[in-house]
Amino acid sequence: LETVFLNASLLCTPVLVFLLPLGVSSARNAHSLCYNITVNPKARPRQQRCDVQGHVDDRMILHCDCSFTQISFFDPLGRKVDAIDNWAEQTEMLRDVVDTLNQLISDNVFPMGADPPSLQGRMCCWHGASGGRHGSWQFSFGGQIGLLFDPNTRKWTEVHPGASWNKTTWENDRQLTEFLRKVSIGDCPRWLGKFLLPWKGVDAGACGVGMWVLSCAMCVPG
Repeated sequence: LETVFLNASLLCTPVLVFLLPLGVSSARNAHSLCYNITVNPKARPRQQRCDVQGHVDDRMILHCDCSFTQISFFDPLGRKVDAIDNWAEQTEMLRDVVDTLNQLISDNVFPMGADPPSLQGRMCCWHGASGGRHGSWQFSFGGQIGLLFDPNTRKWTEVHPGASWNKTTWENDRQLTEFLRKVSIGDCPRWLGKFLLPWKGVDAGACGVGMWVLSCAMCVPG
């Protein structure tokens, strides 16, 4: 991965986050699977350095730390269960994402004395009406939305002018672009299909109608 330069205007919060998309409701009645990942290279005392949470709609289905050794799973009705069938495969992908984030952090160049800002990544995926796979990524820096990435078109969109350096660098990094694309419209939709299977027998009124949301917040020491 290439060196990433962050604009000084984004260095307001000592946290680095890798975000996944917001606009996933293209098909309102379609379920969507989302991951929300936050990396904090400068966690303060008593701050959570690593936390992973998964949600379906507004219901938690997973909670663990970044070591993936202490994991709590919940069914669609909020009852604790032993495991999620495809979690082992997801763990491998999430480790790759964390490695990518760590690389981005180590490649960043900051003004002297400035702490790294948060880099927040939100990835979502869903199946279109015709059965096609769709995905999106949203990246925020220090809590400020900076970039959007459409994996279907490979298009990067700058939302905040302070993210111009990142846009220029990341959109020219083919390895990063293809990795984000593979995860969001390759792996994610497949897991979504598996997650939906046990929900078919659950009453919609109990679970609520809407999109699936799986969010992960991870803090990795700098």
